[in-house]
Order: sequence, then structure tokens, then C-alpha cells
Amino acid sequence: MSDSKLWLQEKDDREAFYASVKKYYDTSSPTVDTTLGGLTHLAKPDVMFSCSLIKELIDSDAISKTHLKRALDVGAGEGRVSENVLSLYFDEIDLVEPNESLVKASVTKSPHVRIKKRIISSIEKYIPTVKYGVVWAQWVFSHILDRELSVILKNIHGYLEPNGLLVIKDNFIEDSYSAGKGIVPDDDAYPVLCDDIGLVIRTMSDMVLLLQEFGFKVHIFRRDEGVMAAEKGIFPVYAIVAKRI
Repeated sequence: MSDSKLWLQEKDDREAFYASVKKYYDTSSPTVDTTLGGLTHLAKPDVMFSCSLIKELIDSDAISKTHLKRALDVGAGEGRVSENVLSLYFDEIDLVEPNESLVKASVTKSPHVRIKKRIISSIEKYIPTVKYGVVWAQWVFSHILDRELSVILKNIHGYLEPNGLLVIKDNFIEDSYSAGKGIVPDDDAYPVLCDDIGLVIRTMSDMVLLLQEFGFKVHIFRRDEGVMAAEKGIFPVYAIVAKRI
């Protein structure tokens, strides 16, 4: 687990962290501009990378025909990823998002027939009655502290198909793991906590350790060079593909 000092153990601090996230979405319009933090020019390279990643996983049989039957998009916003990426490959997609305005907006902004359910729920409280071949979590875990993320990872492990995949696409701090050296002490890499805006940027190693703790094994990870080229100066964007074991 990550250094507990960084993850707001006091109840008041934790509530303030999540209140910052809620305030941003409650006071912003339910649009792509909001869910991309004003960086709408990243939408095209982001979609291109994600489609390429899924094709790679299908071609290598990491995503089987069984896995293609149903996917879950968690923290889905207005449904951009479901509409422009997941609907191209999966027979059915369920969308889970805690902000009601974003879910309502998804009906018109992301109307694809393959999006079957649009569920208003916090991710940690969502317990489905079906299994998913793939769970996609994009730019959402960076708004969730370790305590709640631990619950979410445990739940996701339970509703993934055998050998199902969890895809985490987010900003990370590069470290020994992203450099291909495994998880080793790295004094130059440490997580960044911006509690005033409800944001935590984990190191790659921190994320991998959490995944391992809750029954996942990293299958591959890829750096989104297209997004990084389109927006200089942001924290590196990676997709971590973890298999349920």
C-alpha cells in the first residue's frame, strides 16, 4: 500500500477532498470539455490510442470472444469512451457514473444502441448482477483515495469474468516500474496529492502494488504518446491493463 500519510486518514480531510471533486462536476456543464478538464483537443488522440490498445488485446487473445460480450465503463462521465471506443468492439456496455447530470447528458451525447444501462451510482457502491469481460476506468481513479479505491478494486475483481481485464487509463508519476525495472525503491518518484482540487497522481509502482493486493496481475502497460504530444507538461498518461487472477 502507499504511504498512508499521503492519503488523508482524517475524516474531515477526506470529506473535503471528495467535496472538491463533487463541486467541480456539480458546477460545470455536463460536456466533454468538463470531463477532459478543458483539454478537449485530447479527445481525438485519446480515442485513437484506446482503439489501438483494444485491437492489440484482441489480436493477442488477451480479450477473448467471451470477454467481448459485455464491458463496464466506470466513472464514465457523459459516455465519451463508451460511445467512441467501447461500442466499436463490445456487444453490450454498461455505464456507471455518480453525477446525475452527466448520466442524463449521455443519453443524447452517447446514444449508441450497444450502451445498455446508464447507472447513477458511486463506483464503490455499484454491485452488478452480471459479469464483465472488461472494466474500463479512465481518468477516474485519480479522484479516489486509496481506502475507497481498495473497495473498488475488490469489487471489480468480483464482477470480472475469469481472466477478465481491468484497463486503467490515467495520469501517473513515472518511476522504476514504468522504466521496466520492476518495483524497486525510487527516491526520485513520489505521488502528488492535490487535496484542494480532489486529485491524486500515483506512481506507477503504487498503482501496481494496489492491483496485486486485490488479485490482479499487470498484463501490459502502454504510454499514450499521442496525448502526451498534444498537451505538453501534463503528468504522463498510461494505460495499465491488469488481468483478474
